[in-house]
Amino acid sequence: MKSLRALALVFVLGLLVSGLGFAFLGLGGAMVSLFLFLSFCLFCMWFGADMLIRLIGATPVEEMTDVAWLNVFQSDVNVLAERAGIPTPQLLILDTPHTNAFALGATPKSASIIVTTGLVKLLSRTEVAGVIAHELAHIRSGDTRISSAFAALFSVLSWPFGQLRFARKAKSATLPAASAFSPVVCGLTAWIMGEKSEFDADRVGASICGDPRYLMGALQKIERGSRAAICEGLASRPELRHLCTIDPKPELRAHAPSSHPQTAHRVAELRRLVKA
Repeated sequence: MKSLRALALVFVLGLLVSGLGFAFLGLGGAMVSLFLFLSFCLFCMWFGADMLIRLIGATPVEEMTDVAWLNVFQSDVNVLAERAGIPTPQLLILDTPHTNAFALGATPKSASIIVTTGLVKLLSRTEVAGVIAHELAHIRSGDTRISSAFAALFSVLSWPFGQLRFARKAKSATLPAASAFSPVVCGLTAWIMGEKSEFDADRVGASICGDPRYLMGALQKIERGSRAAICEGLASRPELRHLCTIDPKPELRAHAPSSHPQTAHRVAELRRLVKA
């Protein structure tokens, strides 16, 4: 279903792009515009993860030699990946107090998991394992192929709006197009991925790590923490908000759907697994 929705969105965006090309340059412009757009979509699908990693500035663990806990952390990821039946993804660390972890990559072989130092400091070892297992479930299901591609695509499409918003910020003026783009992006991402993807990843992740309470405890700790500490860097960018561990902007649900269910609902589902 997610793949069909993604193809439908690419089709609609392709029509819009080719329509703009036709309006300005005729039939030739429409064909060239459509070709360039589809080429960029393919680029985002296969190389979007690398582009996003460079964008956020995450560091591969093999380049970090001064942190003692990394060997234990890498060992846990190796064990969980083996349980999940997929190749061990590249592990990257984002040095920030924000509490987050997310996975990127077009295929399980090329996948990466990015974890913040804030998450590792906040959670216990078993709770971190629960979060990693959740991300491995996303990789195994193919969710990361779609989420990475559209995160990269929307990052590029939203760049002009971000520049316009920055240019007008000094004048304290509201830019309607820029203001409207955020809920549109959030809505499209939520429509493609759907909350079911998170519930499925929670369930599969619980089986990978062996205990639903690991992820349940992690979600509760993150939810109880300060909202300012929940991946604020990604939360400020609507095209990347779906990469957060929990919904970082629940107050926006009234204006745009979210790709993440409410944390209380996720915890309730995990509690049912514990009782099962």
